[in-house]
Amino acid sequence: MKNERMVAGQALSNKTPRTADRVVQILREQILNGYLSPGQRLVETDLIGEFNVSRNTLREALSRLQSDGLVEIIHQRGASVVRLTRETIEETFGIRERLEGYAAELAAEYSHLPENVIWLKEQKRTWMSAHVLEDGDRHMSVNVPFHEGLIAMCGQRRLVAMINSLQLPAFRARGARHFDEKHRLVSAQDHLKIIEALLKSDAKAAGRAAEDHIRRAKRIALTVFEQEQQNRGFN
Repeated sequence: MKNERMVAGQALSNKTPRTADRVVQILREQILNGYLSPGQRLVETDLIGEFNVSRNTLREALSRLQSDGLVEIIHQRGASVVRLTRETIEETFGIRERLEGYAAELAAEYSHLPENVIWLKEQKRTWMSAHVLEDGDRHMSVNVPFHEGLIAMCGQRRLVAMINSLQLPAFRARGARHFDEKHRLVSAQDHLKIIEALLKSDAKAAGRAAEDHIRRAKRIALTVFEQEQQNRGFN
């Protein structure tokens, strides 16, 4: 029986998600995609009705999102989506750079598995195609699964959980809006370098390429943040 933990893009567990897990997953996606904005209040009564869950279940979900750095809970004021700061961006990307580089190195040990070779070649075709450069939404729609698949390939549950917790509110929406064609081209080239290294099972090259990619993404994220701060100052 094959070890499914080391197959790219495949969940590490086949268990049916608990109710709190479902709420966490939905709220996480809404926060990352910008449907819930940084600073937006998360009203308990509204969310209890929306998800049809108990207050305890909702509070468990919010507490977990707080641990992931996506939600802030203040006594007697309730929960809200965390606000972005320059320090948060630098810290998050700095940690992610090291961890995702390490994950890419580990993934090289399993990149020779037939399922992973197929996935990597599919990703190579995707990132060589013109459609990923056409617009930000399309780029982000394939960018997220690429990183999730790369991380899953390492086969380390705790490492996967740590990296997945290093997310920024509305970053996907910001990337879709602000990644111009030049940035999308650089991102695609970075992904192809990672893929080529993994197809060769070159752990060091895969790790370096992944770290370089996250480092460039941090610079873009900081530039976008500064632009947004300046725009607020003019309004």
